[in-house]
Amino acid sequence: MARGDLDAEGQQEVQRRIGEILTDGLRPGWAKATFRWTALVGAGTLASLAVQEEDGSYRTENIPQGLSEPCGRLKHGMYRQGTGTWHSMEFTVAADGRFRVEFDYDGEIEPPHGFVPEQFRKELATYPRDPEHIPGWWQEILARVPNFYAGVHAEPGERYRGEIGPDLGEVGMAFEKAGWEVGPGEYAQELRFSTDWAVLETLSRYGLVRLAGRIDPEDWDRLVSFLSEQEWNFGATLYDGDDILKEAQPRSQDRA
Repeated sequence: MARGDLDAEGQQEVQRRIGEILTDGLRPGWAKATFRWTALVGAGTLASLAVQEEDGSYRTENIPQGLSEPCGRLKHGMYRQGTGTWHSMEFTVAADGRFRVEFDYDGEIEPPHGFVPEQFRKELATYPRDPEHIPGWWQEILARVPNFYAGVHAEPGERYRGEIGPDLGEVGMAFEKAGWEVGPGEYAQELRFSTDWAVLETLSRYGLVRLAGRIDPEDWDRLVSFLSEQEWNFGATLYDGDDILKEAQPRSQDRA
């Protein structure tokens, strides 16, 4: 399946398939159904289905199975060099089979918290756009793509309050003690650490606290030195785009 290989006839064929899946999946008595679908490369999808009854009332409905494949096919096949492809689609179908489709190439995705900056970067790498076709809101998100990633691997130790450590709270206390501002992160039950030269977000699980953020390459030694002073088993990587600039390896025997 080649990127951008759908002509107008091919697009209509896939759209008809989407309409068939929608109409077959709805119970009788409806007049119109509106399906909204948003997807980025490397991410899940945001989807919803609103149904208008024959009496004019509305209700939400479970989304029929089988829609992801044709929607993804349509998105991939409609790519055009320089302008990219759409990220969101609104598909409205009537009970008599007629349908209307609207594609959104540039409008801001709502809710924005449904995707992370790295996924916008992957989307652009897969479906390149010329600079003039990258909306300002998208450029702002791309500016937040982390170039620094680290992982603190938990180990046994008497100084930790659990059987292994440090846990997320203990990592937070260490940052706070070093003068960083500590607050709630973008994701529930996660933390954000910030100074005048760096902002890091956590994404943790048992036995591993991951850190991601943007730093000036000149601050690499500064940040790695702080992590080393904690005597944690950590690994860290600094990127320039897809290229690794610097890397610190965790202790091999404890590597996850």
